[in-house]
Amino acid sequence: KMIKRKDDGSISDLQRRISLNLADLILSELAKEELILKKEILGSSNFSREQIQSGLNQLEEEGKIFSTQEFVADRDKWNRAVGQVISEIAKTHKRFPFKIGAKSAEFSSRLSIDPILLEQMIKHLVKEGKIVQQGAYLRLPSHHAKLSSEQTALSDKLLQELAANPLSAPTKDEIISRGPESEQILSFLIEQDRVIDLKDGIVLR
Repeated sequence: KMIKRKDDGSISDLQRRISLNLADLILSELAKEELILKKEILGSSNFSREQIQSGLNQLEEEGKIFSTQEFVADRDKWNRAVGQVISEIAKTHKRFPFKIGAKSAEFSSRLSIDPILLEQMIKHLVKEGKIVQQGAYLRLPSHHAKLSSEQTALSDKLLQELAANPLSAPTKDEIISRGPESEQILSFLIEQDRVIDLKDGIVLR
């Protein structure tokens, strides 16, 4: 009887399970999941926690997994995801130098990374100092939001305008309607807490 050929990943996974090698079983679990909590990996197996930890240590020494005190991930998947996150932040800095960084809430939709893996990764990268979390934004340590000299001049003019007439100052919509440059400057000032964005489009210095 002809047996329908499965994809290479399924065959490899089956071969690992048949061999019953602890390290291979761990890799088999990680092939199906983006990230696994250490306390849950091979939880229903007959291996002791000491044996599982020994297997994890072996795989980490071989560079096949990435682990912290709480979770384990396949090293290649982890490295790819880290590269995607840092690259996305760098692109945001280049395109919008006046912004603090990239909004962390938008990463799940913009990158094809499992949300749980992404959350743990951001926490780890922040802890390691690879990226900085500033409010709702993520930035590289070397980046500091700044305006061009022309934008700085317009920014000073807008701040003076808001301070001179606080009761009859232009609304947020009125400032934005002046053009993309004004919108970018206002966004920068709000993010830097130099302008307060109130309800109903009211902005105050």
